[in-house]
Amino acid sequence: MYRALFELSENRVDFLSQLFSRPRPPDVGLDTDVGALFASCAGIAPDAELFDRSLDAILDVLVGRLQARRFATAGVARQCSAAPIRMARISAFPTVT
Repeated sequence: MYRALFELSENRVDFLSQLFSRPRPPDVGLDTDVGALFASCAGIAPDAELFDRSLDAILDVLVGRLQARRFATAGVARQCSAAPIRMARISAFPTVT
């Protein structure tokens, strides 16, 4: 998952935004230090739509790798892996500390 997010993200701000399912903080830039970046993310509420988009993008990367290796069950793997993750997001989002 982390590697897929690294590949999908243009920079560390995008990475944290997708990882924690929060919109990109408006007050940070590429030169923002890590502590301020996490503090900015902590002040933003999680977004279920962003979670779903990020999960879909992660699964696209991972399933694409399975298909590239000619695993016939790649589509099934996507469906099986996504369902419990989507249900978990309903109950709790990770906190940023």
